[in-house]
Amino acid sequence: MLVKQLSKLSPKLIITQMISIVIANYNKESFIKETIQSVINQTYFDWEIVFVDDGSTDNSIQVILELARQDPRIVVEHTQPSMRGANAARNIGWQRSKFDYILFLDSDDILAPQCIEDRLSHSRGSELDFNIFTGGTFLRKVGDRKILWQPKKHSCHLESFLRHDLPWHLTSALWTKTGLNKINGFSEELPRLQDVDLYMRALLLGLRYRVIGDEKPDFFYRVSPERCNYNAYELGERYVAACDIFQKSTYDLIQSTGYKENLKKLYIRRLRGTTLSIMYRFAIEGSKGLMTNYQMHNLQKNLRNLPSTLLVFDGVSENYLDAYMHLVNIGFWRLRGFTKLTKALIC
Repeated sequence: MLVKQLSKLSPKLIITQMISIVIANYNKESFIKETIQSVINQTYFDWEIVFVDDGSTDNSIQVILELARQDPRIVVEHTQPSMRGANAARNIGWQRSKFDYILFLDSDDILAPQCIEDRLSHSRGSELDFNIFTGGTFLRKVGDRKILWQPKKHSCHLESFLRHDLPWHLTSALWTKTGLNKINGFSEELPRLQDVDLYMRALLLGLRYRVIGDEKPDFFYRVSPERCNYNAYELGERYVAACDIFQKSTYDLIQSTGYKENLKKLYIRRLRGTTLSIMYRFAIEGSKGLMTNYQMHNLQKNLRNLPSTLLVFDGVSENYLDAYMHLVNIGFWRLRGFTKLTKALIC
């Protein structure tokens, strides 16, 4: 009956697959109605939302429970006090989902109306583990910003993730549950860098994927200041902790693969870009007054002296790292292309 109804609307809608949209939420009461409505407004109707709340302290739960009462396709789950964080929430979501296709959506972002229909159309009959689609950004309403998250089809995406030149966003992918099972989903020990780690492991372990790069954006990432509910220094501490875990686990994974030694060395060198990007982030936030100079320098020093950083920056390259830290702190980060050039030299 559903297929007959859909076929009257568009030939593209004759799709047998079903999809689960996994939404992890923490204190996004102000945005979740708009996010959920963007799913309800889809041109394809056979979906479920698995909404996983991560211990919110605002009225998020009341909002989502009311929406779930109105639409039985919305399922509400919770993380446990012993295991919090976006990674745990997303793992709960995809593992408890009913359908074979998985789309991860942040609780303050928006899907374009044709997103699910087009993604399933492109993925039908494919044996790939995931497909990548174009995304957009917005400040307060879709269309008020023109910057796209449009990955290149023919590029070394693995090296880009290792350098932290991120080619796509978490929501860019339509996953299969089989693909997520191959890499055991998200690493729950990481306090940040969750999606970077997910895609890096997928690419390093050879999961099959395709970039659908010539399409209009089918989702929109919110960049307005209102979405940020964090203390910059405390978040910086989580970035330092995550960087240590991420660099060490990635280093070990590279060494354990069957790649040739020269390729292993290349990938480890590319990994230096993660440290450079996070150090760059601290310099910008310090310059904007989001943290004191003491806090900024403390974070940078801790990042520079991590065991995993010393492992990745071997020998003379540590001097390059120190020079980079000095240059960003005296304002070189303002120069267009500075970090890109530095990564080309160091990574």
